[in-house]
Amino acid sequence: MEPSLPPRPAENAEGGVTEGDPEISDSRDSQFEPKNLPARVKEHHIIIIDLIRELQWLKRRMRELKRENMALRGHTDSREGIRREGLSSVKSVPTPRAHLLFIHGFSDHSANYTSNLFPALAAHSISITAFDQRGWGRSVAHPRDRGLTGPTTTVLADITSVLSTLLPSPVPVFLMGHSMGGAEALVYAAQGPSETVSQIRGVLASAPLIALHPHTAPWRATVVAGRVAAKMLPRFKMVNRLDSKWLSHDEGKNREWEADGLCHDTGTLEGLAGMLDRGEGLDRGLDTFLVREGRGEGGALAVWIAHGTEDRINWVEGSRRYFERLGEVRDKEFRAYEGGYHNLHIDLPPGADGVQFREDVAKWILDRSGPLSDASKAKL
Repeated sequence: MEPSLPPRPAENAEGGVTEGDPEISDSRDSQFEPKNLPARVKEHHIIIIDLIRELQWLKRRMRELKRENMALRGHTDSREGIRREGLSSVKSVPTPRAHLLFIHGFSDHSANYTSNLFPALAAHSISITAFDQRGWGRSVAHPRDRGLTGPTTTVLADITSVLSTLLPSPVPVFLMGHSMGGAEALVYAAQGPSETVSQIRGVLASAPLIALHPHTAPWRATVVAGRVAAKMLPRFKMVNRLDSKWLSHDEGKNREWEADGLCHDTGTLEGLAGMLDRGEGLDRGLDTFLVREGRGEGGALAVWIAHGTEDRINWVEGSRRYFERLGEVRDKEFRAYEGGYHNLHIDLPPGADGVQFREDVAKWILDRSGPLSDASKAKL
């Protein structure tokens, strides 16, 4: 009679194990341990049980890897991971004075900016290209693709891929990101390929994910454990819900975000660890995360960072610390929006008119969109 085996752990909808892997655990439930057998036979019996457990785990893991490989084929060619539908948020103007590539944040997509930020910039003759990042928005072809952003190398390669469609450009090109995308824009400015970054005039970051606010930040031990788990099961998925009440003062807009099926709050352990690692690198001012002299068009990349003082998702102090470390950047500006929450492009803090942020973005870009010699002299 074949020995009975412990039940398989439950699997989530994406095929990932929701609990531990008892097949490979060192502990053995007594109900599966043979009794009344000679010691040597008992030892062989246990070895066989362990081998069966290992084979079961390997078989299941091979199925998971096969599914992941099908979903991640786009990693070999970056643009394949960004579906054509995810590139639909493009705002053109007849005679642009500048061109902006915009990168959205976590549990976000580019269409969220088409009724507020993008039209405001277009009204100032700034054309915009935006894309839904791999694993987000309309770049998700199937629910299993949600959150499959890949590691930081893939995130940066995707940005390069989209930028390559805009370069060379007859007008100055700027890169802007919000929240997770804001941190990605700053990392790209420091680490992106020189031949591409050398054609970018300036980088803007809105509420960048450099440091999570103490109100929402996980325990340090949780972050460390997550990084370890990410190395073992990089594409295991977790739902990380944002508290919508801290997105903006506009409750109607917050409810729209909650009801948006494209904002799915789902990330992989690999993607979440990469997101936090990028933030930590920026916050600590690690050498490879700082924008250095010689980067950007004409060797003088301009940097603009904006953050709401009441942002309870990403911490304004993280942005401030990073800005203060940009000693080699000659043209830089930090704007703290008093009372502002996370989504500054739609926020309506008491006493504000709701459009100041958008106008500030447009002015900063246009002040640096003339001839390069004039742009380098822009007043802060």
